[in-house]
Amino acid sequence: MKSSEALQTTLLATFRLYFQEHPFIHLESLEATRTTLGEFYGVSDFFPYIQAIACAPYIERQLQSCSTISDSVGLTSVVGTFLSWDEFGGHYTVCQGGQAALPNIINRSQFHSSMFKADMQQVFGNNYHPEFTSLTTDYLMNLKAGLGSEDASERVAHMVAFEMHAESMLTALYMTLKKLTDIPDKGLAFFEAHIGGDDPAEAYHVEMTNRLIDAVIPSEKSAAFLKHFDTACQLHHKWCLSVMGV
Repeated sequence: MKSSEALQTTLLATFRLYFQEHPFIHLESLEATRTTLGEFYGVSDFFPYIQAIACAPYIERQLQSCSTISDSVGLTSVVGTFLSWDEFGGHYTVCQGGQAALPNIINRSQFHSSMFKADMQQVFGNNYHPEFTSLTTDYLMNLKAGLGSEDASERVAHMVAFEMHAESMLTALYMTLKKLTDIPDKGLAFFEAHIGGDDPAEAYHVEMTNRLIDAVIPSEKSAAFLKHFDTACQLHHKWCLSVMGV
């Protein structure tokens, strides 16, 4: 099954309704940016755990009913598992050091949230300790519900929207930091790993989740998928505005 050009066009048009220009590009002060980055830290810290456990309820139900794992569950689970592995720093560690580096995954400084915190301490000083609020807690719980839906079209819609938004959001945050501070180009490891350099990782995450549309969503479910995608985009947009105090 292959997603139609019309579906992809509608997908991109829907995303641009909310993120033609990411709200974070309009952060005007360093203090407002610092607060927003604290909220983002909560997402960075908890996302890999949420993605890892999101599939547990429907996996357990299939196990209890003595059913085999369906293609839709298997494929969304392998992508979700990779995204968690990547956020824990596993992919980067092995790419850099080969299989011999596998024992090094227990080095928590390689977790992407740790990299982000180290970057922010470089910007704001060693006393910087990011904080997030219930706005981010509520956002992550709603995200978990979407990622853990038994409806494959909803599950994939949330995975696709999350990665598309992540690329847009990280680009906006990096541009804002460059605008408000004197950080050098290629000076922040977290952002360089995701959206910088000659081969940024985030583009592959977007491509990976988009391929799930072809692999998992039948044509008769396209309308339902797009509706769920719109809902997922609204979730991200609402969180962005709320943490900015808009």
